[in-house]
Amino acid sequence: MDLRLIISIILALTTIQTTKSAECEYEVLKGIYRCYLKNATVLTDDTELEIDGEHVQGYGDSDVKKVFITKSIIHYLQPTIFDKFVNIEEFSSIDSEIKEILPNAFESCLELKIFIIEDPELQVVPEKLFKNCQKLSELTIKAQLTVLFPDTFFGLESSLKNLDLSGNQIMTVTDSYFKGLIRLTSLNLGENEINGFDSAAFNDLTSLVELNLMGNSLAESMIPMNLFDNLKNLEILDLRINLINELKAEWFGNLTGLQTLDLSRNNIDELPEKVFTALENLKFLYLDDNNLKTLQPEPFGHHDSLLVLTVDNNEIQSINSKFFESFPNIEYFHAENNVCIDGYLIAFEEPIKFEDKAVNDMLYPCYSYNGAVKLGENEYLTWVWVGLGSAGGAFVVLVVLYLIVRKLRNRNNKITVNV
Repeated sequence: MDLRLIISIILALTTIQTTKSAECEYEVLKGIYRCYLKNATVLTDDTELEIDGEHVQGYGDSDVKKVFITKSIIHYLQPTIFDKFVNIEEFSSIDSEIKEILPNAFESCLELKIFIIEDPELQVVPEKLFKNCQKLSELTIKAQLTVLFPDTFFGLESSLKNLDLSGNQIMTVTDSYFKGLIRLTSLNLGENEINGFDSAAFNDLTSLVELNLMGNSLAESMIPMNLFDNLKNLEILDLRINLINELKAEWFGNLTGLQTLDLSRNNIDELPEKVFTALENLKFLYLDDNNLKTLQPEPFGHHDSLLVLTVDNNEIQSINSKFFESFPNIEYFHAENNVCIDGYLIAFEEPIKFEDKAVNDMLYPCYSYNGAVKLGENEYLTWVWVGLGSAGGAFVVLVVLYLIVRKLRNRNNKITVNV
């Protein structure tokens, strides 16, 4: 057989294997024309994706607003989709085996507002990829990114509001990553491998409301003292599932608008004095799954705003008698699975008052002091307890309760028992 013919056949077969026409299933849903792109195969960067499919009557390419890629193998994301559907507002690709996004892939993305790509094959996002996407407000990239180029988000300074980079492998956050993103309100860097920040990494994020740093194995030495200084509009900070041993008051000094702080599942063994005093609008504080031994009022100061405090699964042995005076409006306190003193109930000289919903939800922590703590006006909580973990222990406690109540009644003292 002629050599040239053999080569021609091989090239033809290669073309067939590396490129396959994609089928677009079109539909109108809630007034929006959509394309579900299926069965696409692009295995090389020099082949062009072909898109077939029959339009809904009265609609054409320019009417497509949303494109969802599914059941496809697209190793190289090309400009074909945006060249064909020039008015796309939302683009989504999940598990399409995208390994590379070509630098010119989004040159025609003038109307794009939402971009979502979730693919473990992708490792790099080209510089200035979104420079023409001036209306892009929500961007999600969940892949295997280890670094970002300084100009990755170039062109999005005035439009980007929500950025989700969770589930990647980013190790260091530099001061160039988010430069100029002054309108960003939500940033998710959770479940990466971050082990360091430039101190100015978040300096331009003055509109940020929510920051998620959970699941990064961060120790306190990896968090600069002034990292959050410019985040004066921040309301939610998630630092759970890290390796923080010691909290720094300097981290929170400028976060006067913070409402939710989650420090669960760290290694915190004590709360430094005044560590939370600057958080004057804090409503929800989660300290579960740490190594706390005691609760004292000094780390908190006076917090009229705090509504919820949870300290489950610590090693708390005592709570200062003035601790709850710091939170006159608290509605819910949860302290399951802590260390109860010798496993016995500890009496209060006077009843404790909680709001109705707090009494209904409480799981009875143990206190190592006597005294009344006023937390509301409606309900009286005289006994609080952490379960002994066995039916026998519960029986003993009930017997003790019965004897004490009987004794108090004999003294004509009116009490309410909640267990």
